[in-house]
Amino acid sequence: MHDRLNLEQTDYQIPNTVSDLWLPNSKIWDENKIITLFGQQSMDALVQVPIIVGQGPDIICWKLAPNGLCSSESAYNMLAREEAARYPHLTLLCRLYKFLDMCGRTSLFNLESKLLLGDYSDLL
Repeated sequence: MHDRLNLEQTDYQIPNTVSDLWLPNSKIWDENKIITLFGQQSMDALVQVPIIVGQGPDIICWKLAPNGLCSSESAYNMLAREEAARYPHLTLLCRLYKFLDMCGRTSLFNLESKLLLGDYSDLL
């Protein structure tokens, strides 16, 4: 959202938290503020986000890390898990190649040609 922020507008202060985008004393999106700050397309997407009914503090939380903070490691792990779920055979092939390469047993060209030809005899 930061790349969509309209810094030239002077009607509203830049929001620090999600609740800064709500109407005062409510949990209703301030659509005029959102459009002014981020544009219509962002507002259309943002109003689809459900607002939590509870009264807890408005905090940033990355659920994929135990400490709640986003890191490049936790983001990488999330993307790697998604990729493995989407392409399980490719992931297995990559792991096989990595193992064989670490053992000095094959090259990428060698592995590809053997797999395409169905010749697995010297790979194991």
